[in-house]
Amino acid sequence: SDSVGMIAALVVAILSIMILAVLKFNLRNNIKIISLLLVSSLMMVLPVKITRFYEGQEKDYNQLWIKFDATQIEKLVEEGKVVVIDITADWCITCKLNKALVLSDKEVVKKIKSSKVVAMRGDITQPNEEIMNFMRLHNRYAIPFNMVYGPNAKDGILASELLGKEKLLQMLKEAE
Repeated sequence: SDSVGMIAALVVAILSIMILAVLKFNLRNNIKIISLLLVSSLMMVLPVKITRFYEGQEKDYNQLWIKFDATQIEKLVEEGKVVVIDITADWCITCKLNKALVLSDKEVVKKIKSSKVVAMRGDITQPNEEIMNFMRLHNRYAIPFNMVYGPNAKDGILASELLGKEKLLQMLKEAE
């Protein structure tokens, strides 16, 4: 979107000014300093992206997700549905990144909105034994926890902790 382009332009401008300042003062270890500035600049982009997500589309996005219920997964799969599981918590930074960068992506949201897909979210901000037991069944003891079930994935496909959009879309397709 336009605001993402503005953010990128702003980061490039800030970075350019920083590099010029470093070169002008002829500091030693220019490469290290420039690298540090580059990483610092990139770290400014992610919080802005996450903030935009939470300010803009969180309410609409949250309506796509139903409350996690392990007892419903098998029934939904029997009906031919693909079930996406997202276990999260308010204190989980990686979960927030996955939500802002992958789960709220236009293509992913479009797929979740389709009649074939049911999205379930479990929240362990407060400890929840049902959800923890479910995760243990899959030898996972930490979040983020994302899994996809479907007619062709009755035992589920477990995602890595750092979710990728392409990987998630591929998992959804495999499970159909």
